[in-house]
Amino acid sequence: MLFLRLQIRRGVLASLAWVVSLFLSSASEAKDYVIPAGNHYAQQTGLALFRGDTLRFKAMFDSSAIYNLGNEDQLDANKLYGAADCSSAHMENSARFGWRWNQNRLEIMAVTHRGGTFYVEFVGVAELGKVYDFEIQLSPDKNEYLYRFQGGTVRMARGCTASVMSGYKLYPYFGGNQVAPHAVRIKVEDRSDDFALAALDLVYPNPTTNRQIKLDFEVGEDLELGFEIFDLSGRKVQEAAPVPYSGGTSVHGFELSLNDFSAGMYLIRPYAIKNGEVKSAFVGAPGNAIKFLML
Repeated sequence: MLFLRLQIRRGVLASLAWVVSLFLSSASEAKDYVIPAGNHYAQQTGLALFRGDTLRFKAMFDSSAIYNLGNEDQLDANKLYGAADCSSAHMENSARFGWRWNQNRLEIMAVTHRGGTFYVEFVGVAELGKVYDFEIQLSPDKNEYLYRFQGGTVRMARGCTASVMSGYKLYPYFGGNQVAPHAVRIKVEDRSDDFALAALDLVYPNPTTNRQIKLDFEVGEDLELGFEIFDLSGRKVQEAAPVPYSGGTSVHGFELSLNDFSAGMYLIRPYAIKNGEVKSAFVGAPGNAIKFLML
């Protein structure tokens, strides 16, 4: 898909400061993910989408990360956090960090599915009880994932060349082959600033000549989704009231009439209402709006 991104030149940064504040996402919160004994998956609810070129998070392990499987499965990489990619299932294409307890230390791994094949590479070592920053970023040519941890970078090939990563988020998972021998607790704080409740994919026709545009978007959770339109001075010129959607919904060709618009450039951004609270949705990459031209 093609995404039109809001570009702010350094020379006009001050005059467009309202854009920066307007499109920052909601603050994230640290969550405890618990993998129960005898299970692979962490306890978690809901589907969260990710679309962007950089996924950032903080994580901390406690002593529950220590385990002894007593066989070669000890070397399997457990999964920490990441996302599916290339708009496909994670077993086809994905990027996430992993971990394992090996030689009396907690090893951090880069974990990738590419074209249905699994790849893993050692990244570094973490201490129990210490908070670390993790980052997965697309390379400039979009052909690789750059896994960054503790000042080091590991590069792994990617299965597509789309301009952004696109898929659902992936949460802590134990295995390999074996299930968790005891309850494993990991604290994770997502710092991607995307809170991917919903994603605006495309605005068309662009430019438009008939005072009407169409929107393609995806909804990750049960929520209400609305849209706001601004001119380049930061003035809100129109709002489409929030409408309820079910999680997993994909909408194509949603029509939006542009009442009393003059010719010029405009910005449209989505927003979500979840449990009575206004949250940021996103387009193309975290914190952006889509720009369109009215002729």
